[in-house]
Amino acid sequence: MRRPMRPGAGRLLATAALVAAGLALVAGPAAASPGPDERSGRAELPAGAGLRADVNDFAIADFHADYRLGRDASGHATLSVVETFTALYPEFDQNKGLYRDIPEYYGDVRLFTSVESVVDENGDPVPYFTEYYGDFFSVGLGDDSYVHGPTTYVISYTQRDVVGTFADTGIQEFYWDVNGTDWAQPFGPTSARVEIAPELVPALGGSAACYAGTLGTKSPCESGIVRTDGAPGEPAVFEVAQSSLAPGESLTFAIGFAPDTFEPGEEVVPPSQSGSGGGDYVDPRTGWEGVAPAAILMTIVGIGIGFVSNLLKRERGPVPTPASDIIIAQYTRPENLTLLEDALVAGRKDRAFAAQVVDLSVRGAVRLLEHPEGRNVFEVELVDPSRLDEGLETEFAQALFGDKLEVGDTRVITDHDTELSKKFYPVLTKAEKHLESQGLRGTARTWWGSGLLVGVAVLAAFISLVLLVIEFAIDEPTASWFALGATIYGWGAAWGNRREVMTLSAAGRRVNDHLLGLRDYLTIAEKDRLRVLQSVEGAERIDVADAREMVKLYEKLLPFAVLWGVEDSWAEVLAVAAQQASVPLTWVSGTGSDPLWQLHSTLASIQRSTPAPPPPPVSRGFSGGGSSWSSSGGGSSFSSGSFGGGFSGGGGGGGGGRGR
Repeated sequence: MRRPMRPGAGRLLATAALVAAGLALVAGPAAASPGPDERSGRAELPAGAGLRADVNDFAIADFHADYRLGRDASGHATLSVVETFTALYPEFDQNKGLYRDIPEYYGDVRLFTSVESVVDENGDPVPYFTEYYGDFFSVGLGDDSYVHGPTTYVISYTQRDVVGTFADTGIQEFYWDVNGTDWAQPFGPTSARVEIAPELVPALGGSAACYAGTLGTKSPCESGIVRTDGAPGEPAVFEVAQSSLAPGESLTFAIGFAPDTFEPGEEVVPPSQSGSGGGDYVDPRTGWEGVAPAAILMTIVGIGIGFVSNLLKRERGPVPTPASDIIIAQYTRPENLTLLEDALVAGRKDRAFAAQVVDLSVRGAVRLLEHPEGRNVFEVELVDPSRLDEGLETEFAQALFGDKLEVGDTRVITDHDTELSKKFYPVLTKAEKHLESQGLRGTARTWWGSGLLVGVAVLAAFISLVLLVIEFAIDEPTASWFALGATIYGWGAAWGNRREVMTLSAAGRRVNDHLLGLRDYLTIAEKDRLRVLQSVEGAERIDVADAREMVKLYEKLLPFAVLWGVEDSWAEVLAVAAQQASVPLTWVSGTGSDPLWQLHSTLASIQRSTPAPPPPPVSRGFSGGGSSWSSSGGGSSFSSGSFGGGFSGGGGGGGGGRGR
């Protein structure tokens, strides 16, 4: 049987019109607002209710909740709940029941609400249906038949991960709203009984409190919180009560536990924060048919974009800055620029770190050391700080060794050195600004291929989000979650691996052409390199017959070989020249007997250990119920605990209800 639908917008407008017309015809004083009966304590129907047509015009005569808090084998909190309450409906045809809206999220942790049964006071089944409604798990009570007068409901359901970790109190708390602040109805006597499993009793910290009132009220509940302990091995029981509550008021309690009593739940993004919202129930038979194929397609698109983006980054790197004219082979470095700046001009930003490290080593400022862990790890030692310039090179060295720069300082560098990443990239940003101040470059532009991938990924993520909105009304919106995750992954990969093209001034293009000339020199054959050195300009500077001088030249060019990605072949040229001239490469040290293998290994480790850009800061808060969440140790923690300043309506659970 198809489950009942919520009233649509048109029906709500019609109802509003009827209410306005009815009120205009009512003679006599205005109807009294709902409130608890002073004689009995039970909430009563408001006077004149028979003349009104709002499905929320009823009262809750009494409300009681029984909780059983336990812990499963994996350490997560488990909660069994039995809510018993009596709704006072009018005697005419107004209500077909009500919606009990139970929060499905506690901060950013999903509670996985599951209804076990709904019965009346005699234990007879009551018709019901469930649906997701924003951040709530909504239980629709009743069918298409009208209900009149006092009607009792007994709802049994389970949840998990209901205990939060609070940073300010340093403990874990079962901080819970009994009825919740999202009711438009008055409540008569409201109470709760909390049974703590025997194995959890030793973890009780002795802290407990209760509150009653609107959201933010710090007034204690009338009964206080009463604890009863049984014999060893028996559960502990807490009880709270309030004689009456006005609309929007809740009874709240908090019970403290020792830290790490429960494993934290996994953080997710609730619908209210993801933009998926909530809304009316959507029949799975119509929703799934349209959503699933599109969600599967978006999943494939997202994974495909991520794969292509990573492939482009790995295989080709940044788009090199194009040449502006005929390139002449060069064997000297550009003047007045660091290797960081050379890498930025050439569009080789991903090689800037490795090239700069090698440049400082061949100049004698640092020494490269092998590390026992081998692959993706190397060590660098500070040898002579005086060989650093007073600008970017000094700041680069401080990012490696710290501000003091004392001879003998060492630093082990790995491919996941996040601390180095945070210090290195600001130096690289300064290098970019320095180039702009010298008039060599403008703002880099994204390569059209990378821009296309980013655009497609953004569109796919938007489509996936729309699909999630459609599918979220279904009990298990699995396909669209996968699609959204895959497209966000593709978006992140496309953005993080986007390739850039440098925009250069005329002076900047001359520097780039010079660097391209160095690349050409590094890649030509030995006889052609000698011919360049014996040219009119080269003959005055280089004696090709002096093998030791040739080694020094090749050492100076090694950083540019790293810059252009030809370090393997150039390392072989350098190692052979050094062996023939009997010149030791003192700036690189290791345990290997083969200098060529040692040089190859160290250069490979340097390139693989280039620090990745630090991730952008992420901040997401939860504003609802007075608690905000922050990441803590792989789980979740609240920043405002009950015993650090708690209040009514600030816990999990509770929620509200609406007429139907």
